[in-house]
Formats: sequence, structure tokens, C-alpha cells
Amino acid sequence: ASTPQNEVKRVVYTLLEDIVDKQLHYNDFIIVYPNESYKEILLDTLSKENIPHNIKKTTSCLYDKDYQNILNILESTDITQSVQDWSDNLSKEMSDNKYKDYFLILKDFDELMSSEEFKDFFISTCQLDRSECFYNDDQVQVVSIDKVKSDRKKHIFILGMNETVLPSRFKDTGLLLDEDIELLRKNHIPTSFTSLELLGMHQNDILKAIQCPYERIVFSYA
Repeated sequence: ASTPQNEVKRVVYTLLEDIVDKQLHYNDFIIVYPNESYKEILLDTLSKENIPHNIKKTTSCLYDKDYQNILNILESTDITQSVQDWSDNLSKEMSDNKYKDYFLILKDFDELMSSEEFKDFFISTCQLDRSECFYNDDQVQVVSIDKVKSDRKKHIFILGMNETVLPSRFKDTGLLLDEDIELLRKNHIPTSFTSLELLGMHQNDILKAIQCPYERIVFSYA
């Protein structure tokens, strides 16, 4: 396909054709995605076609009315008071109790903070993003390459078989270079994996995926 979007559409339409023509079920299919951008495209496409799937839907607190109300109050206020007072005052502005537990914890702190400081503190500590997953016995399994599992034969679609996408490219460009990791290990200091080790683990995930029991396995790329 010409783009990842078209690639996903072709896979989904192939899946729908098989369900109609071959009397298959949604749970006969596994779609394997290479990265988060593909996951977002899959979520959008499967949802538009009303195809049941196991992708979790995340609702960000950034879109919450109370969350925005707190930010607006802090941005329009220029005072300094204790964290405890901030908690008491802001909790009165809530339309429901979503933030009740968060503000209860803050009531034990008497440290002084300006409105700007408390705003930064609030953004960094208040994490109320919600993930929802609606389980259905008959749904398409959508997983990353390291999560492919099946106890019976399935129709497996592995997306993104482009250079550097799948298999992924692992560069020696982290905070610790491979030579730094080797040096630390000589001194018995625990470290993260080297780029070569990460590549080996990634290749092992791919091997396990294609060795799952399958009725058909399809590789696609954009």
C-alpha cells in the first residue's frame, strides 16, 4: 500500500471479506503492529468499521472540564499559600469527586507554593488518564510484535514490514553508549541492555511471532 493508513485499510477490508466469504469470526484474526503510530491508525480504522477489538481506549485528563478549570484558576491567580490551602480551595471548585483522593493526600502538606509553582506541581503529579478495554469473546486481537500469542491456528497479519520499522533499528545513541555499558558491567554495576542485545531480543520476538500456530500469515508494508 502507498501509506500506512492505506496498508491498515487493506488489511481490515481483507479481514472483513474473509468473515463474509469464508464464514470466519473476528477472533480468528491477529493483527500485529510495529509501533504506536500504527496502533493509532488501527484503533481509528477498526472503530469506524465497528469491528470489535482489544485495543484499550485512553481518555486524557487534559480534556476533563475540572482539570481545565483548575488550570484556569491557577493561571488567573497570583498568590502564595500552603499546599493544604490550595487543596482545600481548589477541591471546592470541582463539579464531581474525580479528584477527591488526590486533594485528600495533599492536605498533609503545609509547604508554601505560589500559584505558578502549584500549577507545575499539579500537572506533574495529577495523572488521571483512564484506559478502557471492552472485552468480547469474539474480537480481533491487536498486539505488538512482542505480545503475539495463540493457542490455536489463526489468520495473522504482520504490518509495517518496512526497513527500520519492522524489524526496528536499534542505534547506539542512548544516554549510555554500548562501550559505557560494557565498562560499567566490568565493575559489576547493573545496566540497561546494549543495542546489540535489544536487537537480539527484538529478532527473538519476531521469530516467536511467526512460529505461532497459524492458518495463514500475511506480511504487509507501505
